[in-house]
Amino acid sequence: THTHTMAAAGDEDASAQSVALSCTLPENYDHGIRWFEAAEKLQGEDRTRALESSKAHFDGAYTQVRQLALFSNNEEWTEHSTASLRFLQVPAYQAALAAMQMPQPDDPERDAKRIVALQQARQLYGEYMQLCAMLHFDFAPYEVVDDILKADSGVRKDRDAKIADLKASMAAEKEVEAFAAKVREAQAAGALDDELEKEHLLALVHSTFLKAKKELEMLGMELDMLLKMQENKAAGKDMAPPQRPRAPAEPPIVLTKEKVKEMVQQGTSINRATFQLCTAGYGPIGAPTMTLEEALEKEMQFAATSAPDQPPPGSEDEDDSDTDAAANAATYKAREHDEYSDETRRGDGNRYNMG
Repeated sequence: THTHTMAAAGDEDASAQSVALSCTLPENYDHGIRWFEAAEKLQGEDRTRALESSKAHFDGAYTQVRQLALFSNNEEWTEHSTASLRFLQVPAYQAALAAMQMPQPDDPERDAKRIVALQQARQLYGEYMQLCAMLHFDFAPYEVVDDILKADSGVRKDRDAKIADLKASMAAEKEVEAFAAKVREAQAAGALDDELEKEHLLALVHSTFLKAKKELEMLGMELDMLLKMQENKAAGKDMAPPQRPRAPAEPPIVLTKEKVKEMVQQGTSINRATFQLCTAGYGPIGAPTMTLEEALEKEMQFAATSAPDQPPPGSEDEDDSDTDAAANAATYKAREHDEYSDETRRGDGNRYNMG
């Protein structure tokens, strides 16, 4: 069954690639986006197939963009049309698809496959940022892009830098949503022009650039963690967290007659002011006042002197509940309660009912 599933998945992947090869660049781009957006609403095998189809079309679009040399370092983004400039998003989509590749938990090569996917995603995000710098976008100068790509992925940014990046990313996403709403209104009215489409595309490129910057850091941290895990496994190191060394257990102190005699002979004694016993977190208690033999002897003497059938002092043997005095007292008490109930209304004395 597993072999049949793998063969079926391979056939579907091959068919998706063959379809992508037969498509033009605009068709591959549009199909890739369509499958990418459809995968967000699917689950299980349907989502996996949608992502594979999207990846096949974007891989085909990526190859066609390189074959056509669509973007070069001797031109700016202002020289491109809206139709050609939108293909700048291809490596960003490829990076997002690579980051979504999660091997099965029971796969023995899970970590190795995930490392390959993370490296590929980081490479594609970096390529996208370099393209933005090459086309001289205002938000992507070469110096900024070089600093981002050369930054150590294991070092986290400070709080102020994270807040600034988060605010910029949220503002860019809101701008994209605003332009998208305008585009939909213009399409519904049949008045969509190229200028509005270009403004929407520029806002999308800016938002994707900020997302690529954040993803580079997040994916880099995961990559460093997996690489360290592989190094530790190769070196035979235990991945369990180090345990704190436990303090050696104190020997118990048992006071017996022999121990007391030994202390007397040696001239040693117990300082009751500083003597403490371990009581499992309940705090120290005072030093014992007698030996175990003395405590046992005292208990035996108490048990011998007290009769088991003798009631404790202060208890009465006779029950006087049936005497005339007790009966009269109960009768008078019942009468007083009846008189009080007849003369007192219900609720009198309740402070919450007082006006």
